[in-house]
Amino acid sequence: KLRKDIIVYGSGGITILTPVDTVFSKNTILELGIKSKGAVLTTLHFHIFITSDGTLWRFGETLEQLGYDEFLSGVSNPIISYDSVNDLVYICNGTLGYVYNHSNRSLGKCNPKISGIVYYNGASHVLGSGTIVNPTTSIKLNPTDLNTTYFKYISSVEIGGTYNNTSLTIAYRNTS
Repeated sequence: KLRKDIIVYGSGGITILTPVDTVFSKNTILELGIKSKGAVLTTLHFHIFITSDGTLWRFGETLEQLGYDEFLSGVSNPIISYDSVNDLVYICNGTLGYVYNHSNRSLGKCNPKISGIVYYNGASHVLGSGTIVNPTTSIKLNPTDLNTTYFKYISSVEIGGTYNNTSLTIAYRNTS
């Protein structure tokens, strides 16, 4: 459902059913069907879906082709999940995973096993098939000499979040 209309997603196309008195008027908006039954995300304000050719679409006030078929055409039987707090759409099938940033309209890779995200007591809980492993993250900053050749000391490093098996490596140079 989107506003007062019922949206029907099928293998043969996308159709809007609009109530008229005691019946519905039918309007097919796209002749191309969805990729699979998990390839549709519905919210109260918009829908996102993937058609059988792998194209990502958004249906809100209007139907908008987002594209990304060069990436999503290879994702068979995708499951689309929505992180409403961060406005992120996860498109995964256990082997391939992509995240679409709804706010800035960008697509990137993510863990392929994500099948849902829920928030409970203010904390996010990611659901998925099997163990979900966060990728190794590396942050490298440019050297800072503060206009002096004296030795510098690092007294603490603060990392926010919950991490297992965390390590820290400090790269340095000595030009003296």
